[in-house]
Amino acid sequence: MGAMFKVMFTNVVEVSTILPSYFSTYGRREPLGPAHIPTSFLAGQPHLEYFEHLNQDPARIANFMLAMGITHRTVPTTGMYDMAPVLAAAAADPARTIWVDIGGGDGHTVKLFRRAYALPAHQCLIQDLPEVVAAAESTAATDPDLAGVRFIPMDFHRDAPVKGARVYYLRHIVRDYSDPTVAKILRNVARGLTQPDSRILVAEQLTTTPPPMYAAFKDYSMLAIGGKERSLEGFKGVAEAAGLVVCGVWRDKGTPHAVVEMKLKEGRD
Repeated sequence: MGAMFKVMFTNVVEVSTILPSYFSTYGRREPLGPAHIPTSFLAGQPHLEYFEHLNQDPARIANFMLAMGITHRTVPTTGMYDMAPVLAAAAADPARTIWVDIGGGDGHTVKLFRRAYALPAHQCLIQDLPEVVAAAESTAATDPDLAGVRFIPMDFHRDAPVKGARVYYLRHIVRDYSDPTVAKILRNVARGLTQPDSRILVAEQLTTTPPPMYAAFKDYSMLAIGGKERSLEGFKGVAEAAGLVVCGVWRDKGTPHAVVEMKLKEGRD
């Protein structure tokens, strides 16, 4: 929690002090990013993207990764999405990659799904930036929950994931970016949907009007890095822009969190 408070101090408290200057410079509109966002403006390096800025300071990026690693303890991860068809696909074709965690970091989310549903390790894959994968592989080697899980480098801003998997899972990823950037990310991920049953699962909050207090706070904190929380209509909009359609919504009963399921629009190859 100390790591999370450090992130929030910069992204909420310090950023709040420069927002008048930021909006005077860029106009009263939401940041479109990924550069020229409040956090990089605060640092005097507006040309940098959020993670480019963080990566200049090893201590800050380490703190950020620690803070993000606790989110699965405070918000739901498993228990929302119906995994029965996924497990059936895994059993029907043991050689197929079933679960691809896009931006999966050190594998903490894959571990939760493996524990909850006994997903076979060799059918699970984590894709993230090369430097993240390199660090994750070194720790995964001694983690029995990740033994057999594959790690493959990928930049979701530019690259397509491994093709033909059953699920492409993005948890707390798209909230970091504006609509145009999210549409680009989803278009890249959609290039992996080469099988009729392939799906993209986006696990995030669904905001309502008026939003719950926590959702409003998270939306404000996402402003700092050029992102935002979205309503279901917001997710439908970015899906449409990426050539996808929302085909299912799986809500948590006790929180605003949900899994938004997407597939290719009919007629798109």
